[in-house]
Amino acid sequence: MNIVICGGGSMGHAIAGELSLHDHTNISVLTRSPERWENIINIKTPKEETYKSKQLFITSEANKVIPNADIIIITVPNFGIKEVIDQIAPHYNSKSWIGSVQCAGGFFWTLFDKLGKIEKTFGFQRVPYICRTLKYGKSVHIMGNKDSLDVYYNHTDGSNTFKETLEELFSVKINPFNHYLDVSISNSNPILHPTRLYALFKDWNEKITYEKEFYFYEEWNNTSSELLIQCDKELSEVINKIPIDLSHIKSIKQHYEVDNETELTFKLQSINAFKGIKTSMLKQNDGFIPNFSNRYFTEDIPYGLLLIKGLALLTKVDVPTIDKILFWSQKHLGLELLIDKDTLGRDSKQYPVPQSFGITNINEIL
Repeated sequence: MNIVICGGGSMGHAIAGELSLHDHTNISVLTRSPERWENIINIKTPKEETYKSKQLFITSEANKVIPNADIIIITVPNFGIKEVIDQIAPHYNSKSWIGSVQCAGGFFWTLFDKLGKIEKTFGFQRVPYICRTLKYGKSVHIMGNKDSLDVYYNHTDGSNTFKETLEELFSVKINPFNHYLDVSISNSNPILHPTRLYALFKDWNEKITYEKEFYFYEEWNNTSSELLIQCDKELSEVINKIPIDLSHIKSIKQHYEVDNETELTFKLQSINAFKGIKTSMLKQNDGFIPNFSNRYFTEDIPYGLLLIKGLALLTKVDVPTIDKILFWSQKHLGLELLIDKDTLGRDSKQYPVPQSFGITNINEIL
């Protein structure tokens, strides 16, 4: 089985290394920096054990790997998906399954816009690993993995063959979803990161510096939890207006198995895989200021929170907390994402919200 991993980030390292261990797989990594990779990488497990991958084929040339691929897995962040699809498209053939571990940034709309409504598509609701590159192209630490994965895959033929393939490759139970919206709508990073950033920096101005870099999760507070739960409620109202069954999308409280803001704060502070993660900040004289060029800003807001706002406009649901965060963040990003609560701004067109693909009615995406 020829599997192509598109993207050389932490997730690309982890998936390439893990999937290479199967005897019947040939793993290729399509990356912009093949010269920085070794053909065998070291993988550290959550138990701090270390093992080596099998031989990998590393390249920056899509024409060498895409035509013969059985499965193509895109692992780049949301802002890199269009570039990867553009690179793949001239060499793609309909026998290959193509999917992404990041779907909440409009992956399927971007894919269909470039390749049409192809049949062999799939996408993960949440990434399969929490991982971090140790040495680029050489080693990766998988700090956490899941017992099961929620995955949409097009199974119009009624077959479970692809589900079984994924279960074997990732060594977990696969929970199949029936519609690409099942994995395109997320209350994970698209609201988790922006609410925390707003709670930390909503009052920041150029005269303010902070004494230290904040821990993103270990210093999580109730203000952040309240905002997260409120955004989650607004997203739930949007979901309830979409005429397909999306009841499997668990609320934040259900996902983290908590009843209130205080319990959520404690839960997020105590997750081992989240420990040590600092908020990205810039050194400024004797202190620190927010880093508005960090991915939590540049990806999760225009590729995540804005997508939810686009769906809210299609479903005619007011989302005042989400609006508040978008109005605040667009000033620091130097973008016009919203003009007012009913109108997307001029810069929204460059991001994969439904309206950027000419979608003006919720029924058009079903």
